[in-house]
Amino acid sequence: MVRSQKPAKPSKVTLAMTAITALTLAGVAHAQDSTSTVLPAGTPKGTVPSPGQKINRLPPNQQPATVRAKPSTTSSSTTGTSTATVSTTSSILSNISSYYSGTYAGSSIVNPLASTFPDTATDSPTSAAGVQLSHQVGVGYRLNERVRFGIAGGITQTSSVGAVIDDPQIRASLGSLVKAGPLSVAGEARYYIPASTFSQSIGSMGAIQLRQNLNLAFAKSRFSASMLLKETTKILPTYKNQVTVSGYAGPQLAYQLNPKVQLWALLETSAAHISGTGLTASVDDFEPGVSWDILPNLTFTPYLDLKIATGMTLNTTSVNANLTWSFL
Repeated sequence: MVRSQKPAKPSKVTLAMTAITALTLAGVAHAQDSTSTVLPAGTPKGTVPSPGQKINRLPPNQQPATVRAKPSTTSSSTTGTSTATVSTTSSILSNISSYYSGTYAGSSIVNPLASTFPDTATDSPTSAAGVQLSHQVGVGYRLNERVRFGIAGGITQTSSVGAVIDDPQIRASLGSLVKAGPLSVAGEARYYIPASTFSQSIGSMGAIQLRQNLNLAFAKSRFSASMLLKETTKILPTYKNQVTVSGYAGPQLAYQLNPKVQLWALLETSAAHISGTGLTASVDDFEPGVSWDILPNLTFTPYLDLKIATGMTLNTTSVNANLTWSFL
């Protein structure tokens, strides 16, 4: 009887080969599972797969330089709402405008360092009235291509009185009332709130002013013409010895010297109805000046103010200037 032999113990080499084979088979199975679902071709970089969807693994030398984003916890509807909110806010801000305007009404050209106005009644280079520096800040909102609303307020400083508050304004503007060939007419309505000391002293309930700005552009020419018309009505409980209705007309001729510099000349006329006195009218000033766009939103305008009532003498001719800054 032949004695059965016990199975031979596997050698260490055999065990190692078996382990390697098992690991290899497991790795192949895992690799097949990992690539079982692939994002469609053309999917944007950084796209996060939906739950249960797996991303094709790339070899180390083909890994994208950017790190794939973590799955977002924000739903698509929330993202759409946020985008719409940002877009609406941006649209509102783009329609807002604001400005600062500073105007200096100075002394006689004969005595430019004096602290007083020239006296037109006596043709004197000095008077009791001090030179003025006014500051105004305004904010506007463009409702559409034609309609704008705004508010403005400021103070006026004089060397003789000090600083006083001006009547604030509420404005509504129409970009174009008439447009016919080279002629365009823009309109604006203003309400002046009676906040100044003078307005309160006469019991004013404010003033309504209508404005029309006529512009005429000459074809293929650097010349242009314009005229500003203003009609103002004061709302007063008593009209005795007070200006009730006034008008203004300012025709202007301009020449565009270059893209940043414009030369211009303005003639100012006015009319007023004073309760108890009647209607008065006058040709007031002739103002030549230059407007310089230092920056696209910063304009400096020096000009001379020649008083026609005194024959435009040097004694009553003053040096004035304006600085306008649009900061929105």
